[in-house]
Amino acid sequence: MNTYEVTITETLERKIEVEAESVEEAQRRVKEGWENSDYILLPDDFSDVNFSTKEIGNQKIKVVLLEPGKIARTAEIGTSLKDLQEIVDGYIETAHFFDEPVCLVCNEEGKVRELPINRGIYDKNKKLIDVIVGTAFICDCSGEEFGSLSDEQIKKYTKELMYPEKFYFNGNEIVGKKFNPNNREHER
Repeated sequence: MNTYEVTITETLERKIEVEAESVEEAQRRVKEGWENSDYILLPDDFSDVNFSTKEIGNQKIKVVLLEPGKIARTAEIGTSLKDLQEIVDGYIETAHFFDEPVCLVCNEEGKVRELPINRGIYDKNKKLIDVIVGTAFICDCSGEEFGSLSDEQIKKYTKELMYPEKFYFNGNEIVGKKFNPNNREHER
């Protein structure tokens, strides 16, 4: 079943005769009269109705998909809440780690549920600032809805987050080590 947004536009129309020196003055006088409630449009003034429909449940966006133990890849995903929750396996949460209007969308309860470790997020000095757990994706967050990444952004974030990581302690510090899941040497 698809989801649609239907907009209903009703048009009311009334003709007002006014004496004026110019078209602009006539429009100004009628507008002022309407704003002062001198002219009220009634149901008898109804002239038209229009319906416009757009599909909202099956819209797709291009994202960088980050799955634990797998190489980052481009994916087209649905934008309904159900679609997004299925990808991250639960409630969604956004994290804004980047210098542009893109965000990481992940499972809100991922760490509490001890989902598999995915990748680290590092600052400009390569210092670990957070760890992604479970499946997540990166998308455009510049508008009210999640949007597609540009081709340049897809290239940038796929390269930056290409490989999953394994983490270990080095003294009091957590260290992430990237590995290529297609190379079996990381299993030793």
